Amino acid sequence: MSRGNNRNKICQSIWFQAELYLQSPLILGNGEDETTDYDLLRDLEGNPFIPGTSLAGVMRSAVTESEGLLQVQLDRIFGDSKDGSRQSVITVYDSCLIQEKEYNCVIRDGIEVHGLTKTAKNKSKYNFEVLESGACFQFRIEFLLREATRELPVLQFISNLLRCAEEGDLRIGAKTNRGYGKIGFRNCRMKNLILKDAADMRAYIHFNWDETADKEINQLPMPTYHSKYTILSVPLKVESTLLIRNYALNNLDVDCEQLTEHKKEDFLGDLEEYGRAVIPGTSWNGLIRHIADRILENTEWISRQEAQKMLRSLFGAEKDSEEKSASRIIFEESIDERQQSNANFKNVTRIKIDRFTQGVLKTALFSERVAVGGQYTLTARIYKAREYEIGLILLAMEEILNGMEAIGGATSVGRGTFLKSGSICLNGENLPDKQKAAYWEALTEKLKGRDFHEISIGGDR
Repeated sequence: MSRGNNRNKICQSIWFQAELYLQSPLILGNGEDETTDYDLLRDLEGNPFIPGTSLAGVMRSAVTESEGLLQVQLDRIFGDSKDGSRQSVITVYDSCLIQEKEYNCVIRDGIEVHGLTKTAKNKSKYNFEVLESGACFQFRIEFLLREATRELPVLQFISNLLRCAEEGDLRIGAKTNRGYGKIGFRNCRMKNLILKDAADMRAYIHFNWDETADKEINQLPMPTYHSKYTILSVPLKVESTLLIRNYALNNLDVDCEQLTEHKKEDFLGDLEEYGRAVIPGTSWNGLIRHIADRILENTEWISRQEAQKMLRSLFGAEKDSEEKSASRIIFEESIDERQQSNANFKNVTRIKIDRFTQGVLKTALFSERVAVGGQYTLTARIYKAREYEIGLILLAMEEILNGMEAIGGATSVGRGTFLKSGSICLNGENLPDKQKAAYWEALTEKLKGRDFHEISIGGDR
């Protein structure tokens, strides 16, 4: 046998499986719009699933950002498509729903808003189908190593993948920068077979996924993780009521209702119980960007054009912009942290007023189901954050904490304002006033045209 054939000989097989669960709602479209403007991808039985191709792309991108692996090693693990000469050593299987676990598919709606006026753009309403958080999938990957690839750090790759998920850096689907598609792993099991061993060879020939074992996870190295994200978070308490409007509803008693994570219905389809109220990442993004825009607009140190350039660098450019760029900031979805209860909601009836006569419009009675009170956490994750960008987001958060800005609908009647419920945290630690002031000073220096403090930072975790 030639030396070349020996190098192509299979020598090791590594099998890894876990329960993949959604930590936030998932938007994974099928390209059709039969039910909504953006329908979920489903299998032949009508159940949502995650294609292996999508998972492979997300894993490669996420682990590329981690440490301990060289780009050339990742290219060999996933294969090199540039010249087609290197075959992938990894097989990523489609992730199918675990049928024993409950899941909920709901329809959410959205609307494009003008950045300056916070009013809706004409004909800009849309809806989309999401798979809600908590849904569980069977995640499976296989590594087949040959003599030529046996030195690849596959165990390091798996370890880094799990750490990326643990840190919240593993996301899939659409609108991931707005809090959607965050995934995690649990109940991880692995089987590492050295095929020079006769027993391992027999296990490889007759392999089934039930033979993977928990104990073999202990073989994985424990990497030091250097996240490229800076995480700002702050607890908030709703001052009175909140209304993030949801028009895709089955409740005929109201014209619109507060968005919730799910609803429980009886066997006749009648509403029994609401889930907890939700503030989506899209709403936080709109509010924070609006505040940041106003802060920059009111400074005398930079032009409007320079201010917009700074905003685009952080929040991304609009899809119809000539300077398209991806957002570097992720806003997590916020869920009411109180115990689920129908008492957290109430129906409110209102009337429309003629803006000219200040009289009541005929047939203008409408009703809303609003959330009463509530405890939420606003979380922003900034990729390769610069100190002045942290300062800008901190200023925006302070305005929300002080009740100067509101979120959602009907803000003109006092809804959507917050009270301070705790301290702002940076990477999980309380942020001292002195450090806040340093970030604000960095922002001031940037606005004055100084490049001091323009350093990309991230928390080591």
